[in-house]
Amino acid sequence: MSERRVYVIELSDDIGPRRDPQFPNVYVGETGRTPEERFETHMAGGRTASKKVARHGLRLLTDLYGHLPSYETEGESVAAEKRLCKQLRKMGYTVWGGTMGMSESFAKRSAEAS
Repeated sequence: MSERRVYVIELSDDIGPRRDPQFPNVYVGETGRTPEERFETHMAGGRTASKKVARHGLRLLTDLYGHLPSYETEGESVAAEKRLCKQLRKMGYTVWGGTMGMSESFAKRSAEAS
């Protein structure tokens, strides 16, 4: 069984406005590869790449995920990804991601403002 990991990528501001100017836009994902390999895959584009990361990805933010362990199953890593998304949102990050999409609360506020 392969190890699974959660990772965070900083996204450029041209993806959309930040919830809090102190914290960058980020993409949170989970993978059966190393975060570095997955980032390279995203940046190269292709079938399994996030278009958001391919277009707006800047760098891995290891300070935000490096403390997390590896996981034995995809279910565990997806649950950890969701927890990390919630934690980062509470801190003020605008979170985009593989299983979570754009921060729901930010999307709702943006839609209401339109």
